[in-house]
Amino acid sequence: MRMGAAGLVLGIVAWSALGAPSRDAALAAGGERLLRVGIWLPGTVSLNLADARVAIQVWAERWGRKSGVFTGAEVQVFEVRQETIASQVADPRWDAIFLPSEDFFATAERLGYVADYTIARTESPGDVYVLVVRRDGGIREPVDLKGRRLIVANEHSSSCALVWLNRLLAGKGSPGLPALAASIVGEAKPAKQILPVFFGQADACLVSRSELEAMTDLNPQVGRRLEVIATSPRLIPLVFSLGRGLDPRERDALQTSVRIAQGDPDFRQLLMLHRMRAFEPIDRPALDTTRELWEWGRSAGAPAKPSRAAVRRPRRPGGER
Repeated sequence: MRMGAAGLVLGIVAWSALGAPSRDAALAAGGERLLRVGIWLPGTVSLNLADARVAIQVWAERWGRKSGVFTGAEVQVFEVRQETIASQVADPRWDAIFLPSEDFFATAERLGYVADYTIARTESPGDVYVLVVRRDGGIREPVDLKGRRLIVANEHSSSCALVWLNRLLAGKGSPGLPALAASIVGEAKPAKQILPVFFGQADACLVSRSELEAMTDLNPQVGRRLEVIATSPRLIPLVFSLGRGLDPRERDALQTSVRIAQGDPDFRQLLMLHRMRAFEPIDRPALDTTRELWEWGRSAGAPAKPSRAAVRRPRRPGGER
């Protein structure tokens, strides 16, 4: 399963079923105090949003109670329409918010939120993206994508990658992907992003480097037949920020409880199953790079979303696929 918000939620679903700690410590600290969390969830085919809402609620309650300060949780799933997300984030009651970096920079950061954490699937927070082609496919650099078929991840975490590739092309004097590539197709699973290129059913894919490495570990032929022709800087696709209104005791307690959750063996095992490693403190240079990339994307009008069409196999002689 691909890492990102979908993998995060699936991990939370299972971990939250392990049971919640006692309320005694929180109640002793002085009555009821709900942890209020605002969160964006992806509308991808790999995630049941109704189940996700329940899972996030249970996880937030566990996290709040582990802090010894909060007695429960209240969770709201943000609507991601551009005209509504700013007003939702502006609500001063949030103790924590979870947003794609694009929306964090455009809304929360301007309201005084500071990026605290992101999700890591390797030793470093954030992600690195690679443009992958067949060694014998005749594509030597990104501008050779003219008239070719490109596959990307069909989720929001791929948006950073698309803007990065469009900027790379612009720097070479090339038109952007919509005018260059014959098609840009979104697929939810790493195998459906990488293997069509391996089998010659697509010309290139734009994927997480860690996903390509995992696929190569499973099948070394992937590494022998495919090659990387461009690599992004480390980027931060998702941002987790503690609230502006927390007092120092509450903030310290939440940061401590995040670290405690990371040490839970069952939770760590679930993270590993979903190719995730941990919540990690934000890498500030990577955050600055991501912010600057999104500023370029907004000014250039660079597209950040693939189509949802399926990849079709090339026709064989006789009309079969």
